[in-house]
Amino acid sequence: MVSTVGTRVTSIAFPLLVLAVTHSPARAGVVGFAQTLPFLLLYLPAGAFIDRWDRKRTMLACARSRPQRQSPAACASSYHHRRPGNTQATNRPAKTATRARPPA
Repeated sequence: MVSTVGTRVTSIAFPLLVLAVTHSPARAGVVGFAQTLPFLLLYLPAGAFIDRWDRKRTMLACARSRPQRQSPAACASSYHHRRPGNTQATNRPAKTATRARPPA
């Protein structure tokens, strides 16, 4: 129940986040549509496969993978003030660290 509520809140939060950052209702609509597209395209084929698998193992695997799938929402909300042009400053330490290593 709690995980379903979290998933539904995320489906509302992403378009609102895009609307707050870009001030574009069209982009928020595209994000909302992009979130529902996988559900439309994958539910029927996935249902056919899931019916053949062990239910308990499948539910445990889905529950374990939920935090990894929901973490982009937390990252997006905590870094909402960054723009695509500002991401270079966050990438520099990683590039510097890879250059500092001696060649293998």
